Amino acid sequence: MAKAKGRDGTARQKSAKRGRRYRTRHVYIFTEGKVTEVEYIDLILEHGTWHDPERRVDHHFENDTVESKYRKPLPMVRAAVSVLRRVEREAKAAGLDKERDWNWPQVWVLFDRDEHPGIAEARKLARQSGVKVAYSHPCFELWRLLHYRNYTSTFGGVCGNANCGSRPTSLRPTART
Repeated sequence: MAKAKGRDGTARQKSAKRGRRYRTRHVYIFTEGKVTEVEYIDLILEHGTWHDPERRVDHHFENDTVESKYRKPLPMVRAAVSVLRRVEREAKAAGLDKERDWNWPQVWVLFDRDEHPGIAEARKLARQSGVKVAYSHPCFELWRLLHYRNYTSTFGGVCGNANCGSRPTSLRPTART
C-alpha cells in the first residue's frame, strides 16, 4: 500500500485543539542569580496556593548553566525574546489561542536592581515583545526575608545579609490579611 500524502489518508486525524484545555502551561524563567531567585520560585511553589489545582504548570529555568556575565538584564531579555517566539510558535501549532487559552506559555526574566546598565532598555524590550519581568528593588533576598519576618528599617544595599542560604526552620511564613 502506498504511503498517504497530505490529507489523502483514510485514518482519522486528531484535532490539534482536542485536549488543549487540559494541557500543562509551560513557564520559562531566566534568573539573574543562580541561587536566590531559584529558591524564591521554589518557595512560592512549595508554600503557595494554586488558584485552580486542576490546572498544571511546569516551570523551566532556561539559563541555569549560563555564566554570570550573561545573567544581566539586557542579555537575559534578549534570550527570553528568542525563547518566547519559539514557544509561541509551538503553542499555535498545538492549537492554543493567546487570548482564550489559560495555558498559553509564559516567559519571565527575574533580576534585582543592583547597578546593572541597560535596565530601562531591558524593560522596554520585554514590554514590547511580551516577556514578563519580575524586577526586585532592592533584591530578591529581601522578599524571601519578608515572608518570615517584618523588616522595617532601611536596607542600604546589603542584600547579602538577608540571604540565609536556606529557609529558616524555626520561622513560619507570616499570615497575610
